Amino acid sequence: MPADDDAPALSATTAAALASFLAARDAGQDDDEGGAGAACPFKEDWGLSQFWYTGATAARLAAALAAAVANPAAKALPRVACVACPSLFRALRERHAATVDAHLFEHDDRFAALGPYTRYDFNEPLAVPQEMLGAYEAVAADPPYLAATCFAKTAETVRALQSSPSAPILIMTGAVMQGNVWRELGARPAAFRPAHAHKLGNEFLASTNCAPLAAGLDGWDEELGAELDAEGGEGGGGGK
Repeated sequence: MPADDDAPALSATTAAALASFLAARDAGQDDDEGGAGAACPFKEDWGLSQFWYTGATAARLAAALAAAVANPAAKALPRVACVACPSLFRALRERHAATVDAHLFEHDDRFAALGPYTRYDFNEPLAVPQEMLGAYEAVAADPPYLAATCFAKTAETVRALQSSPSAPILIMTGAVMQGNVWRELGARPAAFRPAHAHKLGNEFLASTNCAPLAAGLDGWDEELGAELDAEGGEGGGGGK
């Protein structure tokens, strides 16, 4: 059969990443690439502030998120945007593909090999395809840096991707950013603590605006929630 010159082809970068991923998977070593127990098949690039979740953490976050947004009566699967959280994206794709339609927004092109992918730079928070704005029933994000500017820009992306202001969000970031998480997105910390393959020096939290999602993560952290209340002011996001 003659070759089809118009057939789509992978870019050299994506093809190389896919080959690397498949080779690691076939060798049964994909967890070891990112560190012992890591939930990603690629080595962390600390220059990009990459720190993979453990497999157990990625599985727990994915299960809670999928359960919170699942809608068996809907004609189409609920769409979930994963902003700079490839560990969670991979877990959703591998464990919950029949429940949610996950899409990754990520700066590192290696992850194009793992599924639906859009290159993302938090410095350009709205530089995503027009059809993706307001298109996601849930948004998860893990801003790459513990800095107010980075978080504010990532939060802008989260709000732009949400299908409504009350759509569930899941934010993973250091505890030092919790005030920003509350003020920007109205998300409160859950009791569950995400863990990383390489232990971080900062306490890490998972926060949400969605009660069913919090319930899947050991409920709300009442002590930290009380601290937010004591600080006063209202969060910027809706609740569900």
